[in-house]
Amino acid sequence: MKCQLTQLFFLFWLFLSRVDAEVVLEDVQQLFLSGEYETCLTQIQKARGDGGTGVEWDLIKGHSQLALGQYKPALEEMGTGLRRHSFSLRSIWLTHEIYIHNGDVEQARAQLDRIYRLGGNFHINFWNPPDLVILGRTLLKLGAEPRMVLENFYDEAIKSDPNCIDAYIASGELALLKEDFGLAKTQFEKGLKRFPEEPALMLGMARAYFHEDRNRMLAFLQQTLAVNPRLAPARILLAEHLVDAEQFAAAAQEADTILDTNPRNEHAWACFALLAELRHDTASAKELRKIALANRPKGPRVDYFIGRKLSQKYLFKEGSGYQRKALEMDPEFLPAKVQLSQDLLRLGKENEGWKLAREVNEVDAYNVTAFNLTNLEENIAKFAIIENEHFVIRMEKKEAEIYGTEVEELLMEARSVLNTKYGLISKARTVVEIFPEQEDFAVRTFGMPGGAGYLGVCFGSLITANSPASIAVGGRHNWKAILWHEYCHVVTLSLTGNRIPRWLSEGISVHEEMKRNPAWGQHMDRRYQEIIKRGELTPVSQLTAAFMKAPNPVYMMFAYYESALVVNFIEERYGLSSIKNILTDLGAGVNINQAIENHTAHMEKIDSEFQKYAEKLAGQYAEKMDPETPGLEIMKDNEALSNWMNDHPDSLFTLSKNVTQLFKDNSWAEALPILERWIELNPDQRDAKENAYILLAEAYRKLNDPTNELATLQRVAKRSSDAVDIYNRMMELGIQKKDWPLVERSARSFLEVNPLVPDPHKNLGRSCEKQNKTLDAIKAYQNLLELDPTDPADVHFRLGRLLKNKDPKAARKQILQALEEAPRFRAAHKLLLEFPEKNGNE
Repeated sequence: MKCQLTQLFFLFWLFLSRVDAEVVLEDVQQLFLSGEYETCLTQIQKARGDGGTGVEWDLIKGHSQLALGQYKPALEEMGTGLRRHSFSLRSIWLTHEIYIHNGDVEQARAQLDRIYRLGGNFHINFWNPPDLVILGRTLLKLGAEPRMVLENFYDEAIKSDPNCIDAYIASGELALLKEDFGLAKTQFEKGLKRFPEEPALMLGMARAYFHEDRNRMLAFLQQTLAVNPRLAPARILLAEHLVDAEQFAAAAQEADTILDTNPRNEHAWACFALLAELRHDTASAKELRKIALANRPKGPRVDYFIGRKLSQKYLFKEGSGYQRKALEMDPEFLPAKVQLSQDLLRLGKENEGWKLAREVNEVDAYNVTAFNLTNLEENIAKFAIIENEHFVIRMEKKEAEIYGTEVEELLMEARSVLNTKYGLISKARTVVEIFPEQEDFAVRTFGMPGGAGYLGVCFGSLITANSPASIAVGGRHNWKAILWHEYCHVVTLSLTGNRIPRWLSEGISVHEEMKRNPAWGQHMDRRYQEIIKRGELTPVSQLTAAFMKAPNPVYMMFAYYESALVVNFIEERYGLSSIKNILTDLGAGVNINQAIENHTAHMEKIDSEFQKYAEKLAGQYAEKMDPETPGLEIMKDNEALSNWMNDHPDSLFTLSKNVTQLFKDNSWAEALPILERWIELNPDQRDAKENAYILLAEAYRKLNDPTNELATLQRVAKRSSDAVDIYNRMMELGIQKKDWPLVERSARSFLEVNPLVPDPHKNLGRSCEKQNKTLDAIKAYQNLLELDPTDPADVHFRLGRLLKNKDPKAARKQILQALEEAPRFRAAHKLLLEFPEKNGNE
């Protein structure tokens, strides 16, 4: 009996030991998701010893080997693993990926054919949801229509099993591939609702936000890496972001981290090759590219990645070279073909660029970029062309008639001033394209609709800009300031071979705007003052990051302002020559911070001194005004608020509130001294909102005091380049006073914002007539006719009168047109009688 008990105890101990040592599939899958790849392989080996040999184990093993760069072992061990599961589409797909990583293109393709044959041998209902996803992925690789795959395979997989995580991932990735970022977010979000800890879904969200919101992208990346710190695609995306922010050392560190897990990761080596190209080290870039291609000598993705990032840095010549290499590897690799198309269009090689876009569109009708470019080509073909030895200007025909000559004159002035100042000698012509449709501008600039915040973009020898017709929909901007700004980019990009950080290029452009016209560019205001006072100034050494991390449009505009402020600071402290020398160094491949140090001082000193410089300017803005504001508790108590306002009469809050109440009471005269005090405390007001100058002009208007109203409006106009309401009112006052020079100046200021409305042209023509500026008046009235004036007969009559002595034939034609519009126009009849009778058919 005792012996039996001992045996039973021994058997029980063995059972417990076996249970304790048992490897559970779900645990191993979780290890894989968290990046414990080595532990996965150890546990799988142990499970095999215990008899765990199912397909799921072999799938985890293969994926773990790929994650660790064990490409050859994965290939060699397929016979005892994945190859055993001849009807598992997921196993065959993973076999396909293993062949790809080993550079065997023929065998990789054979696996796709195998999946295709299996899929065709059985009814679609035979396959489970994960296999449906594999069938869809395979069909996409073989050239199937994306929408068909989405609807018939991915959507069906989700209908069949709402918890099919592979379907959410695949449909989101398909949307990313087609650049439908909205759909991608929708699909990934659906998946995250069911699988909130799945790193592939979180990574998908990060990729979907990459082009529109870097802060949200970084948040999703942080979540992804918290779950799996070794997920290579997440690290690559982070490295890509850091390259964009010009944090090159940090990007290299991310690539290094990837290589710690997988020394053969092609994307990490491609990142190192990219960084070498960006520092102008072409020899190292060549060697690093060679390492990146070691496993897949015929793979196009390495060159595509390097080229795409170079082009995003405006290195289109270098970027296009890499896309050509990618297409040599795989002539049908559409992403490289689309990118090359855009590169060539930006390099002025338009025939080849448009041809490539058409080719992609014919093959893949769902490629958003190619489709958009093909449509854009048709629209641009309808544009008018104005050209000379230095510029090719493309504009909508009507717009070209109205202000095309002024565009040409402004660009020629910009070229003369800025080329001379910065020492640019160039015979290359600059192409300038001005789009009346914002979507066309966005497609030409970014490849797809969007980019509503951009007014113009320069790629080096190509400038794209929104015309006043498209800008007017979203706001008011001075088109002359925009083109001056963009041409300055032509200069700085040309001098540096496009190797200039965004902040410096933007800073110089804004700086030169203000040199050309003090009302242009960016200026200190209350918003910028508050940002600086809150300690949110970005150090000069990190300034590119300010554009990447801007949380809203105010901070984005502040990045432009701060960049210009840095240029002002360097020019004031170290002279224009230092800026020119910095540009020279950048063109030679010197890092921006090193270039600054070479011609100014150590970056730590620059950062420190610039901060003091900016803080001083912020302190000087409205320095006489009381900066205090009432707290929430005071705001809730009327008596306390009244007492607070009595104690703070010179605060913006008190001044604004008092004026608002007086305006409500129609107490215009009583508001005057408060508004004058407001202006005394802050004379440099430029905002359209809460602007004491505008309010003061309104008060004078209500008091029927046109003299003081005009004087006040002129103070506003001096500080603004786009105040069309102000210019319009000044035209009205000028006409009342018969002050024709004032009317002319105000009309011209208005037309710099929007030359596509009739009244300013009418007023300009009238004022020039009164001042005997005949040619200017003729041009104004000709432009007015392009805009469907309310009284065309009067315009034709005025043109006939102005042309009478200069071109009698044209004058007579204008008079006849006036009479066609208004047959009883007595003055036109009288003027017509002054012309001699014509014979024949005239």
